[in-house]
Amino acid sequence: MGLKQDRANVSFSHPAKGPNRSGYIWMAPLGTALPTDATTDLDAKFVGLGYISEDGLTEPASYSDGDSTNDAGGEEIAKTDPTFSKTWTGTAVEVLNVDLLKAVYGPDNVTVDATTKAITIKDQGRSLEEWVIVVDELLKGGRRQRSVMPDATFLITDDTQHHYSDLLGYGFTITAYATADNPPQTRYIAGTTASAGA
Repeated sequence: MGLKQDRANVSFSHPAKGPNRSGYIWMAPLGTALPTDATTDLDAKFVGLGYISEDGLTEPASYSDGDSTNDAGGEEIAKTDPTFSKTWTGTAVEVLNVDLLKAVYGPDNVTVDATTKAITIKDQGRSLEEWVIVVDELLKGGRRQRSVMPDATFLITDDTQHHYSDLLGYGFTITAYATADNPPQTRYIAGTTASAGA
């Protein structure tokens, strides 16, 4: 399979699109049923965070170099195992998306008036919520790629600039953690004959 270069194996990333859903990032309460492939519809508890800025999503390197041990003469003779962490970063720009606002400020700190749809946000300290987070992507030829994080946090880590020449947005970091039954992230890539899904 890998003996010759093949242009069919290169791809760009686009947010997944289906008949009922579109977007990169999906969140659900901790304990929600995890998807086990790239195309099956997500559980109804998942909500989308909407558009991501044109810089897209960044998945930093998972490994950080281990610590070196030198001998008495200063020569490196051993190194500890690298440390592993799984994160994603990006900027969400649907600042009027209530589901995004609940992820940013906490579900209990965002309320919507049932009649006027006016939004009230209490911007205050809180314990960070844990979520099931899914990143859904559309690859070349319509193939789907899905990254599933069974236990993850969503934290705003960038300043928000308020002015007329750029979109408002929330720069975030997703950090994923292992559970008793799953690694921090499992990635599924659909076969060439898979259906589009949701």
